[in-house]
Amino acid sequence: MSIDRNPLQFVFFQDVLDKVIMPAVDYHLDGGLCFSDLSELLKIILGSGHAVGMDITILNPDLDVDGSITRRFVSSVVSGLS
Repeated sequence: MSIDRNPLQFVFFQDVLDKVIMPAVDYHLDGGLCFSDLSELLKIILGSGHAVGMDITILNPDLDVDGSITRRFVSSVVSGLS
């Protein structure tokens, strides 16, 4: 099947990440994904050949005062896209 017939637009809600590594969300989860899980998940989705777009949501910048959480998140996304 071609991507034209089965496109996949997906939304990644950052609150599925474990609260220990992603406290900059309004709803926290115990036992959520870690950054390496996120990278691997993105590789699987992109490897399907059907991904045409991704939205990333739920980050609360007021809870990431120095930007370090966001930098780690972006690094894991870049790794998953590489």
